[in-house]
Amino acid sequence: MSASFGTFFTVRAGAYAAVAAAALLVACGGGDGDAPGAQAGSSPASDSAGSAGSGSSGGTTNVSTRGSSSGSGASSSSSGAIKACALVTKADAERALGEPVNAGEEHPGRNNTSECTYNSTGNYGANVVFVYAGKGPNERPAYDLAKRTLSRPEAISGIGDDAFAINLDAPVTQVHFVKGDSYVTVAITHLQLPQPERAQRARALAATVLANLR
Repeated sequence: MSASFGTFFTVRAGAYAAVAAAALLVACGGGDGDAPGAQAGSSPASDSAGSAGSGSSGGTTNVSTRGSSSGSGASSSSSGAIKACALVTKADAERALGEPVNAGEEHPGRNNTSECTYNSTGNYGANVVFVYAGKGPNERPAYDLAKRTLSRPEAISGIGDDAFAINLDAPVTQVHFVKGDSYVTVAITHLQLPQPERAQRARALAATVLANLR
């Protein structure tokens, strides 16, 4: 996993730990129920600097190494979890990268979260579309913490309730946004695209995800 997404998931783990600690405090009769947001802000996180590609040239690393399943079906399961590969179809990923991709690999996570990865069929799979999606009361605190701690967030208007992008020196652009109790991150890793074009495609992909989110 790259440094960028290592930081992202460290931030999320910190937010979940803060919410859990606050819930325990309230259950023991020692809190007023307003602790999650404040506690989340105290979780440590380092700067983001890496990318979300496959393990090949250009310094990119594969985001997910777990078992996979092809993405299809509705965007949410009966349990309320979001299916990330339903938010970005294979056609969406090919449009974002401008080249053919393999079938999406979906990895369900804990607490109604999911990840989806599409690798390019060419370039040794180095060009990648990555999607993270989570739904529930922990997601907005995790988003707020990420916005405070990830490097150089750039505010974006018109996507969800709040959104920001991360554009660093690595060949990757991330777009994070929240809509209601859902938190989504899309990332495009592309070794050949210049940063402005990659950023524009990432924002367009985020808008597509928002339209599919329900």
